Formats: sequence, structure tokens, C-alpha cells
Amino acid sequence: MGTLRFLVERPRELIAALFAVPTLVMPTILIRHWAPYFVCIPALGVAIYLGPALAKLGRVPALTALSVFLLLGMWSRGIYARSEPVWSEPVFVEASRALKVVRGNFEKVFPSFPRGSQVVVSVGTTGARGIQSTLLDAQALRAWYRDPSLQTVSTLRRQPGATAEYLVRVTTDLDVISIDPETQRVRASTPQAPDFAEINRPLNNYARAVAAGGETERAVRILERLAQAEPGAPAAYDRRLIASIYLASGRRREAESLMAITPSFSRADALEIVRRLLGEATSNERLDDAAFEVFGLSSSDPETVRWLMRAFRNDGSLAQAAWYAERLQELRPGDPESASLLSETARAGLKPKREAT
Repeated sequence: MGTLRFLVERPRELIAALFAVPTLVMPTILIRHWAPYFVCIPALGVAIYLGPALAKLGRVPALTALSVFLLLGMWSRGIYARSEPVWSEPVFVEASRALKVVRGNFEKVFPSFPRGSQVVVSVGTTGARGIQSTLLDAQALRAWYRDPSLQTVSTLRRQPGATAEYLVRVTTDLDVISIDPETQRVRASTPQAPDFAEINRPLNNYARAVAAGGETERAVRILERLAQAEPGAPAAYDRRLIASIYLASGRRREAESLMAITPSFSRADALEIVRRLLGEATSNERLDDAAFEVFGLSSSDPETVRWLMRAFRNDGSLAQAAWYAERLQELRPGDPESASLLSETARAGLKPKREAT
């Protein structure tokens, strides 16, 4: 009865609460990245609640309150957080400017693309500027070049059979680099020679994608040429990737011969290498599993699988962690740690996945 009386006698407070509370609490709980415009509807609830009270105080207090309200709104639209993504207007302005730079650099390196081309793109860390999502999810090259037949894919999602194919690296500084996988010659949007680190990782992943698509000899050629250009440990890494390609294609003798003459890695280094390779899984599970053996590990060792499960969990890759939790359950039925992680994954509404989402 008391609640009903409150609803009848104080409808303004009820309407204000319905506007303000759910629309403030729900985005905070459900949405990963905050955006200032989320406060627009809660602000209506605040206005409904305070407006009549301010109207009774006179013109000056009301104008003062409205001025503060306006200034707070302007401030919220202009905030810029460096420690975490907040989708405010300055962030969108920065992203727009970055895209103009990337578009200009693409047009410097590639005045045009043949129809039906596949552009295989590797993007450096660009943060809230959103270069990767714009190129891959939004397929921006189709709009920039006015060609709906263009297909832009990430390095590991490269598909065989395209009429023309281009490997491109977009750096953290928004430079655009064209890489010829066969000759490893580069063309860049800037006159400075690109850092070799901007070239070798895209080439490594491109070679893995080529191998996953069944082009074993071509993948081996790319990695052999890369190993010749890199000294020491990077060359050993390239040659062990070649060995994994041989293993995956059933050429064990060649893989073992190559591993016998290639320097090995410590267990700690091998775990980190395999974690990175599996974190960037190809479409070929057999190829990815071969990484265990060529880097001196075993996919049937429960402690190796446990280490990977924990590493993916710590990285926030819960679905991939669950994939290795399932493996650990096969190796150690009833293992409590992996069972707990699988329960956590189920509560989060996720399914175990080998490939990163």
C-alpha cells in the first residue's frame, strides 16, 4: 500500500528514477568500453527530478544550475583517457585523422588494385584509432578504391586462389609497407627504410597461412629466404617453422633432418614461442600442433598444456584457455583446475575455441 501511495503521490521521482538508474547501471555492467554519450538518458532523469525544484528557487539559481549542467556535458564529451579506451569525441577525431593518413599512404603505395584482389593486411598496434577494424571489419579499401570486389583479410585468414594478392603491413606510425613474399622486397609510403621487425612477423604468419592452405613448397621458400636474411635465433625460429610445415604435410624425415642441424630453444623460450603461435592459430590444426614437437615440447604433456591454459587465461583469451582446459581433461580426467576454468567459461557464455576470436 505504501509503495502504491508513493507511485501515485510522487510520479515525478519515479519517472526520474526509471530514466536515470537503469540506463546508468546497465551500460556500466554490460558494456566493456565506456562512452560519454551513455550519460545522455540518465541526464534526462536528473533534469526531471531537479527541474521543478530549481524552478522554485528563482532565475539566478536556475541559470547557475543550468550553466553547471551544460559545462559538465561539454566536459564529458571532451574527456580523453590514456589508460583505457573511452569512446569520446576526441578519440573519434583522432581515429578519423589516422584513417585519412592510412588512406593517403595506401594510395601512395597502391594507386590501384586489380579487380578481385585479396589484400592480406598485418596491422601494428594502433589502439583506439581502430585501423585494423576499419580495414578488416568495415572493408574500407572497397570504399577508398571504389571497388566492391576487393577483399581485405588478416594475415592468418589469407585464402588461396585469389586473382591477385598483396601482402601489406600497416605500422604503429601508420606507414603502409608493401611486401613481396617471394623476393621480400618492400615499398613503403615513407622514404625511410622500414625496420626489419615490421617485415619478418607478417612474412612468418603469411608463410604459415600459405602452408595451412596446402601450398607447402611456397611456404618453405618464403621462410628459407627469411632465414637467410636473419641471424641467430630468428633464423633458428624460421627453420623450425619450416620443420613444422614438413611435419604437418607428412614429411617427417625432412623435418627431423632440419631439426637436427637447427639450434634449439630453452623450455621457457619454447613455451613462449608456442603460446604466441597458438595464440595466432591458423586454420590448420595439424600445422599448429606440429609447433609443439619442433620446439621441443609435447602436446601430450599435461604440464605443458596446463601452462598454455594458464597463459591464455592470464591474457584474457578465455575461449582459447578453455580449449586447452578440455585437452587437459583428456590427459588428466577430473583435473580440478581445468574443470574450474571450463565452468567459468560456461558461465560467461563462451565455447572453447582453438582460434582467437
